[in-house]
Order: sequence, then structure tokens, then C-alpha cells
Amino acid sequence: MIHAAIWVLIIAVMLSCFFAACSSAMRTFSRARLVDILEERGRTDRLEPFLGNSAKLMLMAGTFRAGLNLIVLLSVLSLFEHARWVEDPVYQLLLKYAVALALAAGLISVFGVAIPYSLARHHAERLLARSMPILEVCLQIFRPVANVLHVFDPIVRRVVGAEVTTGSADERLTEEILSVVEDHDTEDVVDEEQKEMLEGVIELRSTTAEQIMTPRTDIKGIEAPATLEQVKDAVLDLGYSRIPVYRENLDDIVGILYAKDLIQYLGNGRTFDLESLSREAYMVPESKPVGDLLTELKARKVHIAIVLDEYGGTAGLLTIEDIIEEIVGEIADEYEPTDELASIEKINDSTIEVDARLRVNDVNDELDLELPEDDDYDTVGGFVISRLGHIPATGENFAYENMTITVAAAEKTRVARVRIETTN
Repeated sequence: MIHAAIWVLIIAVMLSCFFAACSSAMRTFSRARLVDILEERGRTDRLEPFLGNSAKLMLMAGTFRAGLNLIVLLSVLSLFEHARWVEDPVYQLLLKYAVALALAAGLISVFGVAIPYSLARHHAERLLARSMPILEVCLQIFRPVANVLHVFDPIVRRVVGAEVTTGSADERLTEEILSVVEDHDTEDVVDEEQKEMLEGVIELRSTTAEQIMTPRTDIKGIEAPATLEQVKDAVLDLGYSRIPVYRENLDDIVGILYAKDLIQYLGNGRTFDLESLSREAYMVPESKPVGDLLTELKARKVHIAIVLDEYGGTAGLLTIEDIIEEIVGEIADEYEPTDELASIEKINDSTIEVDARLRVNDVNDELDLELPEDDDYDTVGGFVISRLGHIPATGENFAYENMTITVAAAEKTRVARVRIETTN
């Protein structure tokens, strides 16, 4: 009996290790490397069926692991069935279960977690390439069970508030492209700037207008009505080729003035009407995906969009240049007005000063910092206000981890510049 229990235990532990490794590998593998290995074996025909059934295979592997772990526990218990360590039957039972649970937990931790994780981390693609036939056979045998379990996946996602995805081929390919671009093995093929551009293009799918727009507080416009002289002065002062035109406040934008349209009124005495000259403003919601917006702007042959909040008020402004800068980085324009201070200014080896309008993730990437990101704010200024709980005055500061954050410049309604000093 004991010998049979030992064999059952060994087999259960090995199978648990196998399915745990496969499950981890399916979460971490690189499609590009898997394709290379399958090409070496002449079995690229297995790739698409495998990808199409990946969700069901992971559910099946997880179910097998749960069942096999239970068998491991029962097998260990059976090994101590006739053990007698103490006279008291109650203590004997408790001791037997405690020892069995400890031994089972140790076996599962080592062979069901640590070893599979290491195998999947370093050899995910080779493991999957060799395991595909076994996984396919198991799926064919247990397909009804896998189908039933798969039905609960979107239900559980909705209950916990997670996004319900279709797992389409496009989504898998997008994730794979990002994986390949970030892979250190591509350094000789794709340089750092090209990597950033590829990542920027792909991430446009998940970026919204709200995340990259110029906020309402920074919009420069012309209030109607205005005379030709007033408009000419405003265009020269602002330095933009396209300027929003509004009545009373920015929530009532009536159009976009193109500076080139003023040429027809210069020196000929024609009657000038600012609102009539302005072109229709293209309005979009804050939630508009930037990738879709770029396509629409190109189709409409316009370069600027007004971003509206959920109440219909003006939240910000977005241009094609803003979208392109998400891909290629900051574009310097010799005709575009610039701030006196650079967006990021190095004070000394441990201190830098940044424009509070910069996004937290951009500052972290550029300066190798670890400022916290949160759904409640996007910018460094938003982070400062979130921490202090009010609109701060110039000079206010606080500590965060190994940094001292100081408000270098502030206006009545917002933070303008932030100084970050690190202690190491």
C-alpha cells in the first residue's frame, strides 16, 4: 500500500510540475522565439491552433494542477496512515495531518511553483514547443470540461470589474510586437529611438485625447467679436497658425481661425467679421482614442480638435502635432513660441526642475525616477496637488521616499514648476 502511495505521489508531483510549467510558460512566452523553434522543428502548423486555444489550455492546466495537488496531499496522508507517534488518538490525528500538510506544502512549493516558474522563465518557448502535442491531446480529451470552465471567465471578469477581452489575433500580435521591441536580443536590429517610436505607435490604441491634450488652462484663444487690428495683434502675439475663437469663455468656442485666412483682408478695406472667417471647430470627447482621432483628423483634413468633457464644456485642445509627438518625441518648431524655462532643467547632480504639466510617466522614463502614477492625476503638478491636498504656493514642499518635492513656481490656480531633489 505504501509503495503504491509513493508511486502515485511521484507521478502526481511530476505532472503537477509539468502543467504548472506549461501554465507559466503560456503567460510569458515570446511568439517570435516560439515561431523560430517551431520552424526548426518544421511544425509551424501548430502555432495558430495553439494560440487560438491558449485561454482554454491555461484553464485546463490550472484545473489539472488543482486536482493533482489534492492527489499529492491525499498520497502524503496515506503514507502516514499507520504511523503511531503518540498514544493519544486525538493528538496522533492532529500530528499526522500537520506533518502531511507541511510535507505536501513543501512538495507543492518546490515542484509546483519554484521549479516550474524557473523553467518557464528561462525556457518557455522550448517547453511549449515540446509540450504542444501533449497539451493538444489533453485538450481534446477534456474539451467539454474546458469549454464549461471557459464560460465562467467573462462572468468572473465582469464581477471583479476587469476588462472583458476577446483575445483577438490583433491584440495578441500587438502584445507580441511590444514584447519583441523590448527584448534585449533586438538591440542590434532596432536602436533605442526606433524602439520608442514603435512602442509609441502601438500604444496610441490605448491612449485617449484626455491624456495628451493641452489643458483648458493653457489654451490661448481670441474672444469674439474683435476688430481686424485686434486679431492681427493677437496672431502676432500668440505665434500660432490656428487659434480657437470663442464668445465670453472657452466653453463657447465658435470656430478655429487660420492665420493665412487673414491675408485676404490686408490692405483692401473689406468688411471683417471674425466669427464668419473662423472655420468649424472639430469637437471630440475626452475618451476618444488617439489612434482613431488621428485617422479622423487626416480624413477631415484638419489639424486641431477641441476636447470636450462629459458635461459639454471645453476640457482641452489637441493637434496632429501632439499625436505625432507621442510617437517621435518632442518636435521643435522655429515659429512656435517657447517658454523661457525648459521643460526639464538640471540644477545640479541631485536636483532637477520640471514643468508641472509634464506627465508623471514621461518624467519617470526620462529621469529614471519612481514618482507614483494614479488614476486621479496625469501630470507632475497633479501629483503635487494630490499629495498636499490644495493648490500650493511657491516654496511649499514635501518628502516622498528619497526625494524632496518643492513647488518652484505656482500660479493662482495651478502649479507651474516643480523642483525634485534626490538624497542619493
